[in-house]
This record gives sequence, C-alpha cells and structure tokens, in this order.
Amino acid sequence: MKSIHCMMIPLLAAALPAQAQLLATIETTEGDVVVELQHEAAPLAVANFMTLAKGTRTRLDPLTGSLTREPLFVGEKFYRVVNDETFKIAQTGSGTGTNSGGPGFTFQDEFDDELLHDPYVVAMANSGPNSNGSQIYLTGDTAIPGLDMRHTVFGRISDPDSRAVVDAILAAGDDGSSITGVGFSREDEAAESFDEHAQGLPVLRNATGRLVVEPGLAATWQLENVLVQGDIFRVHASATLEEGSWEPLSGAVRHVGIAGPEPADEIGSVTLDEADAERRFYRIVVAEHPGAVAPADLAGRTIELELGDDLLVYEVDPSGMSGDGSYFVGDETEPELEFEIEIPSLASTAHEISFIVENIGIQPGAFLVRLGCDDVHETQIAGRHSMQSPQGEGWQNFSAGNALIRW
Repeated sequence: MKSIHCMMIPLLAAALPAQAQLLATIETTEGDVVVELQHEAAPLAVANFMTLAKGTRTRLDPLTGSLTREPLFVGEKFYRVVNDETFKIAQTGSGTGTNSGGPGFTFQDEFDDELLHDPYVVAMANSGPNSNGSQIYLTGDTAIPGLDMRHTVFGRISDPDSRAVVDAILAAGDDGSSITGVGFSREDEAAESFDEHAQGLPVLRNATGRLVVEPGLAATWQLENVLVQGDIFRVHASATLEEGSWEPLSGAVRHVGIAGPEPADEIGSVTLDEADAERRFYRIVVAEHPGAVAPADLAGRTIELELGDDLLVYEVDPSGMSGDGSYFVGDETEPELEFEIEIPSLASTAHEISFIVENIGIQPGAFLVRLGCDDVHETQIAGRHSMQSPQGEGWQNFSAGNALIRW
C-alpha cells in the first residue's frame, strides 16, 4: 500500500522587537506578571485580551449559553500546565476551567517574524489556523520554535520578577494557581492611541425572533433578522433552567459562509431540535464576524494542500461528503497516487473550516484537516492548513503549510 509523505517547512529566526509600552499586569496567586503587549504587531489579539479582561465587550458564557460582560480571566485557573525541559506552558482563559470553552467567537491569526516563541511570551491557544478565542498561555524559560507561525504571540515578559512568577506557576502544575486580577497601563503616545474597541473584532448579540413548536416533530426558531455572511448561530438548551443544566446543541449551529462568486444565502429560520421533550428552554446567540471568508461546507470545491514540495489535492463532489484525491510529487504534473475519499465530519467558523477525510486504499488512511482562510480572490480562498493523522485513540501532527480552496 502506497503512502503520502510529509516534508515540514523550516522555521525562521529573527531579532527581538523593542518593548511595548502598553502593559498588562496579570495578578495571580503566585504573584504579579507584567506583560508588554504587542499592540502594533498583534492588534486583534491584544484588543481581544483587553476587552475580555476588562469586561467591556460581550462574550458567551460557555457554561450557561448566555451573554455576559463579566470580566473573563479573574478566577480562571491555569488548568493546563506543561513543565518539561524543552516545552513549558501554562494555559488559561477557557471560562470552563478545562481545555474546552471560549467566548463564542473566533478571530484570525496574526504572525510577525519578530514575534516568535522565545522564552517568556504570552500567546493565543487555538485548535488550528484562525481559531483564536479567549484561551491564552504563558511560556517559560525555553524557546518553543515548533509553535512559531502557528500560534499568535501578543505579549512579552521581560521583568525578572515576573519571570520568576511564571516559573512558580509552572512549578505549581495543573490547577495549582489562578488569576486574581488584570490591570492595564499605557506609557507612551502609541499605547495611548491604541483603541481596543476599533480593531474589527466579532460582535455577539441575542438572536431575536419567534419559537415555533410542532409537538413531537421539531422546535424551530424564526429569526427576526436573517443570518448573513459571517454570522454564526449557536444554541444552548435546558430542561430545568438550573445551573449546570445548559448544554450546547451542536446540531443547531449555523454558519453563513462565503459561497463563491455569488452572495451567500441568507438564513431566516433554524431547526433547534426534535420537540419530543415535555419542556425545553433555549438560549440563542449570534456572533457577527466582519470580513469572514470561510465557506460553510466544501461541496463542489477543490482543496490544494502543500506538503513541503509535494501537493495533496481533494476534489469534493456536490454532496460535500465524498470525492477524489490526488497526490503529486515535486513538480510532476501527473499524480503519484489517485484514490477516493469520504468526508464523514465537517465544522466551520468565520475564518476556518475543519474536516476529517478518509483516504480510501492508501496510508495514512485518514486526516484531520484544519484550514485557515485568509484571503478571497475571484475563484479561490487562500490560507494555511494543519493536518493530523491517527495515532492510537488520538491524532498526531502530520504536516502544515499553505492551502487553497477553489471553486
């Protein structure tokens, strides 16, 4: 059985930037960490952190499905801590105290050759290209080049006392420390002029409309304002209204993605779930993403994934669930491999789309593909991919590189 091979793109090194004069002080149970926020190179990530920390922008509470302006980071534990010799991170900011959770929206990556994973930085956690939300991590005294150009670095920790606090957080391990407060200061004209509310971040609102119930069949939400391109519709449901009873309804998520040359279809109603429960309560929100460029599905699209010098091409049929694959080696115009594919699972947000693809008759037999969508041209979306292949009960990194979605 033939196999697809992967070649990784080499990483670049660069000089350190000058210190930023927009400062965040993260107060923790181990002491204070002063962060030099890089608002010029990573304005989205800095604005997102500031507004969530201050509680000046609406977010989704992932535990209740309701909208809130409660400051996010206060009380959050560092729930994922890795303190190995060559890999040291302390992650926080999910809103759930676990690795899952977020603010109900996503935003794009921001990369800069001078903002790499040097020792003691602050960066965005993500699940693939352009999937940033609210989760962040602090790094320790080692560089982590494997995360460069995959995670947005938006802050540096230069102060020796602050670095000692990071070391203590790492030593405390999972859930061993937490954030008790976050403050900000501006110490030069550029910092004073930075407006965290003017960076084009997503906006959340409650979905106004009317619930229509057909007993035993379906509960449908008739929207007062139709969903348009970039809107993502989410629902949490409960049978009791009690704390801890709210669950997300994944089947009711709707993303109005880019359709291609023609405008995307608007959505005026959404089926929430089967109306077979005695009673059911819903909390429904819409996240508006300005400039969204991801498709909602891959039906009829051609996907080109760079694997080093090679090229993997998926041609998806109009069903969006199957198609054909080709693997090209180097500059060859004839494929080295041709095979059929199936796509059993797909999800999309405003600037990214992810799917599992089963490669029939070759190895690896499946990939988890995450596509970050950056720019739209007349007949294609340009972006980046990260790919994983199966390992045991999980997935392992396989490749990362440039990508195109054509129609």
